[in-house]
Amino acid sequence: SVQMLIVAQEAPARHLEYGLGRSLYTGAWEGELDFEHGNLLGGGEVVGLSVRRGAKEAQPSVRVRFSDDHFGLDGGYEVEAFSDFIGGEKSVAPPKEKSALVVSGEQTAISEGDPTATQSA
Repeated sequence: SVQMLIVAQEAPARHLEYGLGRSLYTGAWEGELDFEHGNLLGGGEVVGLSVRRGAKEAQPSVRVRFSDDHFGLDGGYEVEAFSDFIGGEKSVAPPKEKSALVVSGEQTAISEGDPTATQSA
């Protein structure tokens, strides 16, 4: 018989990313911060927060997401709420803000500020 000892370490549940760059659209500097926790309640639930802001934008774009895939079993879901700032100083159209709640699995989208948005269940 052969005995084998395997030493392993679980990856951290929390993950932080950040970045800085120039926009191809406006030429302005932009920054982004993204945080994710991969085991929020101890059952594999994932929660994330993403914030992005450009130097010429009046307000940041924010996204919050929560998902639970039930470890690959039936009944998993994902919920994402966001508020995106669209526009800028050199934009032809006036700046807009778009907010939405998206639930995959149910295929429901609730949107504000977009008259063409539809709801389906």
